[in-house]
Amino acid sequence: MSVAYFITTEDEVDFDTFVNGKAIARAGLDLDRVCRRLGIQEIADFYRQEVEDLGEDVEGLDADDEEETSWFEAEEGLNWALALLDHLEENPGELEQSDSVIEDLKEYVEVLGQLEADGVRWRLEMDL
Repeated sequence: MSVAYFITTEDEVDFDTFVNGKAIARAGLDLDRVCRRLGIQEIADFYRQEVEDLGEDVEGLDADDEEETSWFEAEEGLNWALALLDHLEENPGELEQSDSVIEDLKEYVEVLGQLEADGVRWRLEMDL
């Protein structure tokens, strides 16, 4: 089983928002360490998921109890992804699988850049 962080949008868009996100999910704890050191948000800060999307694996949660869904401005995510991308390209030894994470981040930058141009908000969800 493979875990991945993917981008979902508040409004429908006319382009493909697919990002691999598997390398970022695998490197999550190490990326969080890098984010803290850089003074930027961590991956989990952008993660939101509807309770009903989590499936039967989550017990005791009710969609009625869920807080209002949070969406983020694309510029915020784009700045985060660019900061990480720039840092990892300058410091490829920072992570064990930097090349794969860099490729994921490039996909995030492309999608978030298009979302920013279109004024569409976003969030990260997890494919389990």
